[in-house]
Amino acid sequence: MDYEEDDAAIQEITSQEEQQLRRVYDLLCDYHARSHLKREYAQREEKLTAVSVKKPRPGVTEDMGQAAEITKLTEEMSLLDTDIRRLAEREDRKIRLADLGEAL
Repeated sequence: MDYEEDDAAIQEITSQEEQQLRRVYDLLCDYHARSHLKREYAQREEKLTAVSVKKPRPGVTEDMGQAAEITKLTEEMSLLDTDIRRLAEREDRKIRLADLGEAL
């Protein structure tokens, strides 16, 4: 197959195929980094749920340690969410070997 045949094959891609290729590309770009951040986010979310359900000590209306922990976890989750969004919006997105390894 020479260059002209390759060019002809590329031009034969339908809009639906192009849409599917774009979807896969978007999914795989920075997949490793995103999945790592999402796992960190999920861990913080579990801790937040555990801390939120924890009952305060008897006679104390609001446990300051519990409130501080909730605030800290909420801030960390916000930062992680921002990092995940930044990865999706990067101009230089590429599919790397780690992304493929993580996806498989």
